[in-house]
Amino acid sequence: MRKLGLVLALCGIMASSGVGQERARQITARNGAVAFKKSFLWTFVPVAIGGGIVLKGVQGNSNTGLIVAGTTIGGLGLLVGPSAGHIYAGRPHPVSGMGLRLLIGVVGGAAVLGIAIGESMGGDDFSGTASVAGVSGAAIIGSVVYDIATASRSAERYNQNHGLASWRIQPGYFAQQKALGLRLSVHF
Repeated sequence: MRKLGLVLALCGIMASSGVGQERARQITARNGAVAFKKSFLWTFVPVAIGGGIVLKGVQGNSNTGLIVAGTTIGGLGLLVGPSAGHIYAGRPHPVSGMGLRLLIGVVGGAAVLGIAIGESMGGDDFSGTASVAGVSGAAIIGSVVYDIATASRSAERYNQNHGLASWRIQPGYFAQQKALGLRLSVHF
């Protein structure tokens, strides 16, 4: 009976060693280069494919179905692609860039639609509407470039927030030497 009590006590101690301890999930570091590649490729590939489909659609008999399909694929690439690296890096609100691009796209799309409707009704002065469409397009491209360029920074922030080491090489300007070069950032 004494041995049984000792065995039960040891089993209880062994079983309770994990009680009260948090079972932390394995946290792995995020790679800034991978985040950049995800953002770049998830943008570039759909835009290139969509552009190819649009070009095929405008050749010859102007296939509207191909033009719409290509524009949709390319548009989704511009909308979602740049945020792919931020999503990989665990950014808390990766949809903010997508939301901004969507809002700007709606404004620009309305301007383009206004031009098309105005031309069909015989109008001839669309300089203001064309300006809105141009500014919207430039703003979308700026947002795309910004999200792709900052994807590696999101990975770095993730690593810092989780106490993981990270490093980054980026181009920089060195004022004292008046020269361009590469800057190495290491965070522990």
